[in-house]
Amino acid sequence: MVIADKGWTHLLFYDLRERLMAAGLRCEYIDGRPTTVDSPSDENGVMVTAISQLRRAVRGSVEGVVVGLPHLDVMAAAEGGWTNVAREVVPFLYEAPQAVLIGFCDPTLTLLPVVDKLFSKRFVVDQSFGKGVESGPVVAADQPFPSEPHAVSAEHDKPSSPADQPRD
Repeated sequence: MVIADKGWTHLLFYDLRERLMAAGLRCEYIDGRPTTVDSPSDENGVMVTAISQLRRAVRGSVEGVVVGLPHLDVMAAAEGGWTNVAREVVPFLYEAPQAVLIGFCDPTLTLLPVVDKLFSKRFVVDQSFGKGVESGPVVAADQPFPSEPHAVSAEHDKPSSPADQPRD
């Protein structure tokens, strides 16, 4: 889980994607933009298209695939409760426990507890997107980036049992 100002989501994922692809992993970015597989109609809306993309991602081969969920906070916000979108998304998040998911959450939103507990690692970007920060890697708190020691931190207080599959 990456907790950061919404504006950082796209930039952080694409920087991470380059690194993952260099390691031989395939990346799916579930953002609701229609692809050639999706209906080209704008009538479906971003969330409905994103749900379809998530369905294909978790029901397809998840071996060697990292699934980025840039709108997880909007899709499963506790503030919105059990919306139609949340009712669709939550089962897909649990459908393939071997899937590697990277969820993004704006710090102003709280995820539904059933979604929040899926992510045992958290990487927090403290810098506001509007302030503009030099590009740099997102690292865990125990490995600070030398020029920005407090810009990024990780929380490791989420207990996980052997039955739980940790997700980043």
